[in-house]
Amino acid sequence: MAEALHPGPWMSVRGLTRRFGGLTAVQQVDMDLHEGEVHAVIGTNGAGKSTLVHMLSGELAASAGSIHLQGRDVTRMPQAQRARSGVGRSYQRTTIFPEFSVLENCRLAAQAQAAPRPWALWQPASRCEASLQRAGAALARAGLTAHADTLAGTLSHGAKRQLEVAMCLATQPRVLLLDEPLAGMGAEETERMLALLQQLKRGHALLLVEHDMDAVFRVADRITVMVNGSVVATGTPAQIRVDPVVRSAYLGEENHA
Repeated sequence: MAEALHPGPWMSVRGLTRRFGGLTAVQQVDMDLHEGEVHAVIGTNGAGKSTLVHMLSGELAASAGSIHLQGRDVTRMPQAQRARSGVGRSYQRTTIFPEFSVLENCRLAAQAQAAPRPWALWQPASRCEASLQRAGAALARAGLTAHADTLAGTLSHGAKRQLEVAMCLATQPRVLLLDEPLAGMGAEETERMLALLQQLKRGHALLLVEHDMDAVFRVADRITVMVNGSVVATGTPAQIRVDPVVRSAYLGEENHA
């Protein structure tokens, strides 16, 4: 069960660093994720974005620095416990169960998050009312209620990405870490996902890693730019657009001022 709300950032990162032998993939990253905001992280391949997400979700241990979740130090907390504390994430590659229905995918995600109930061993997991209710609510939030009985493997690419978000929502997170949710989408699918992200800001703090710059500048409230594992700029989309360091290092524009 996630703890009571904290008045400050829902996730706060200070000095976060990850080393692989002699290589420093992420170095001294500071970041705050607030409820009601989409905080995008952009950068070229190899900038350290995915490594950062892996550390925030608990899949990779930090070499240095700290991660606080609503005021609680979770830096050394394992991934499963961190997820139960309110951190959800999606992945670059589709992670659904294609042979199961859309509802069943969400129910399995909800069940994995639920606390064990040894007194209910007699009850089939597929009939767990709490998991079914959470799954149904997640599908409704993601706009997939009409597809509840559809085999997940038959969904369009965009709908599969929506299902991944729904599965994440079924775990009842407060912080959502979304790794390239727009990858491979057409224009119409992108519009649906952007609308969903805007909706999810209510009640969540969102971290978005994305390569689609047009989409990032449309949906993000705050943007962090990474180059070679380090943060070179953080600000609003308007501030990032005119930042000379960003224009030179990432957007590929020379500063002729």
